[in-house]
Amino acid sequence: MSYVRHKQRNSELLRDDIRSKHTVFRGLPEIVNLNHTDVCNLRCIMCFQAYTPGRNTIPLDRVREILDELLPTARKLKLTTAGEPVLGPFAEIVDRARHYGCRLELITNATRLTPERFAMMEDILDQIVISLDSHELESLEHIRGKGVHKRIMDNLAALGEYLQGKPRSFISAYHIVLMTSNVPLLADFVRFARTTGVDRVKVLRMHYMTEKLKQDEDPFVNFTREELDRHVHEAQRVAREVGMNLTLGEVGYDDVDAFPVRAHDPPLIPTYCCNMLMQEVYVYPTEEIFPCCIPSAALRMGTLKEKSFPEIWNGRGYRRLRRQMFSQKLEGACSGCKIYGLDPEDSAFDFVPGAAPGRSRAAFDRLAARIRGTLKDHLSWPGRNRTPIR
Repeated sequence: MSYVRHKQRNSELLRDDIRSKHTVFRGLPEIVNLNHTDVCNLRCIMCFQAYTPGRNTIPLDRVREILDELLPTARKLKLTTAGEPVLGPFAEIVDRARHYGCRLELITNATRLTPERFAMMEDILDQIVISLDSHELESLEHIRGKGVHKRIMDNLAALGEYLQGKPRSFISAYHIVLMTSNVPLLADFVRFARTTGVDRVKVLRMHYMTEKLKQDEDPFVNFTREELDRHVHEAQRVAREVGMNLTLGEVGYDDVDAFPVRAHDPPLIPTYCCNMLMQEVYVYPTEEIFPCCIPSAALRMGTLKEKSFPEIWNGRGYRRLRRQMFSQKLEGACSGCKIYGLDPEDSAFDFVPGAAPGRSRAAFDRLAARIRGTLKDHLSWPGRNRTPIR
């Protein structure tokens, strides 16, 4: 059965719902973020897994039922990072996405990314993101654990051989968390990325779980502005020299756009509203539904163990958030979101070593405290001065 027309009609309805400012949507999410497991095989020092390892995996029969409900109208399935998505029933999930004509996006630590696993999804892959904080042995194993460097580099080398001479229809990226341990290596990492043929290096702000980690590894604490500028500017220079896209906005620097990269499929819906809320849905290993990547108690929309997805999608919680978004009168977690970033004066990421937190930093710390309380110290801090998509 072809689901193309079904998906096209759903996309039309969803866009009309947003244009018309409906609070009850006829269209369903175009993008399904499936966190089918919170189990990970690594204990990276900046990740909540190092402090409270995950133990939940949705059973295969329930994964099938959930995907059967969500994918007929969806255009993309994202396998994201509550845990390592290649663990668990990865092959079965990919097959389900293919059956329903969905593109696939994968975020992985690459320890299990063999050419055989890559071949499973190659025909439907839209984007692959490899979370990799260094290419250098000592630095990577300090961050991610002993023995990790060889596994990852062997997999990347084997994958490079597999892709040699083949056209690449997918988008690829490395995500690197900027830390005290890897800042001096950033320029060399850009060179390494260019040799592996990825489209982009995206630099992320560190999520610190403890005050000690902040003091040990936050580069905004351990480097002067001049020192950090020197390392980042060198990485920018190298990116321009070798022709590598380098995304730095989250850490407060200008991006380097060395060559064009095609848009993701599906593209963002053009709206001043939050695309996560309007276009996507996040399913967590507990089968709970959230509107975005911050699973705080205040944003829990319901659970698939108790209700069908359409009931949750148009339930009280979603209707309330849509009203707030359409009126731009945001409350709670949404009002302090660093992805949506409604406050043009936001200076949460401004570099002021040793200074007391400012107004927006204090507001975000309050939000972070609430998130920590519901996610066992898993702090999401993603973005700097982001303006609404228009």
